[in-house]
Amino acid sequence: MSLKKNRCIAVGSLVFLFTLPVARQAMAQGGYAGAVLRMGVGARSEAMGRAYTAVVGDPESAFYNPASVTETEKRTLDFSYRPLSLDRSFGYIGVATALHRKTEEDDDDEGGPMTGGLAMSWIHAGVSNIDGRNSDGEKYATFSNNQNIVNLSFALQVHDKVSVGLAGYVYWNQFPKLGINDQSITASSVGLDAGILVKPVAGVWIGAVYKNLGGKFTWNSDQLYARGSQTIDNFPETWRVGVATDRLLRKLLLSADVE
Repeated sequence: MSLKKNRCIAVGSLVFLFTLPVARQAMAQGGYAGAVLRMGVGARSEAMGRAYTAVVGDPESAFYNPASVTETEKRTLDFSYRPLSLDRSFGYIGVATALHRKTEEDDDDEGGPMTGGLAMSWIHAGVSNIDGRNSDGEKYATFSNNQNIVNLSFALQVHDKVSVGLAGYVYWNQFPKLGINDQSITASSVGLDAGILVKPVAGVWIGAVYKNLGGKFTWNSDQLYARGSQTIDNFPETWRVGVATDRLLRKLLLSADVE
C-alpha cells in the first residue's frame, strides 16, 4: 500500500530465454544469508518484477538504488504488510524526501535547485511455529525467528544528469528462547549499497547498483552448548543494471533490469 497516488501503469521487465541461466543463479540466492533483503519491499516494485534499479520517485526506489532518491519531488511514505505461507510475515515502511539548496532568488515557499535526497526504511520479517524435534523425531518445543533491517540512503546530484548514492543498513537476526535455559542466539550485520543514476534526456533513466558490500552473519553457539561453535555466513554481493522510461506515454512506465 502506498500513500502516494500513482497514476502510472507499470510494466515490469521481460525475461527472455537467454537469461534463464542467470535467473536460476539469482533464485538460488534464497539459500544464502540476508535473503530478506532480496524479497522485495512494496506493492509497486513487486508488481513490476523488481525491475526497479532505474525507477524513481518513491522510497522503494531508494531501497533498490540509493542514487534514485535525488529524483524524489516531495516527501513520500510507503508501507506494506504481507502475511506469507509457512507462518511467515513481512512488513515494510519507508520515507523519502528531497534535499534542496536555498538561493537568494528562491521564494520563501519554494526550494532551490535539487541537490540530493534522503530516504530511510525499516523491514521486519518473522517466522513462528518452528517445530523443535529430538533425534527420535518427537516435538519438544516451538521456536521462532525475528529479523529487523534499518536502511538509510543518501544521494547527491554531482551533475545535472548524474546522481550517486550510498545506502547503509543494519541487520538483526534473532532466535529467541532457543537454549535449554531459554537463551537466545543473535547475529547482526552492517552493509553498504552503492548506486548511480543517469538521466540522459527527460523521461529516461539508467541506473546501476552494487549491493550487500560487507554483509555477513557471525553466529556463536557457545552460550547454548557446552561445545559451541562459530559460523560465518556471508551475504551474496550482487549488481544490477536497469533502464526505465515514460517518454512513450506519460501514464506508461517501461522498465527492465539485469541482475
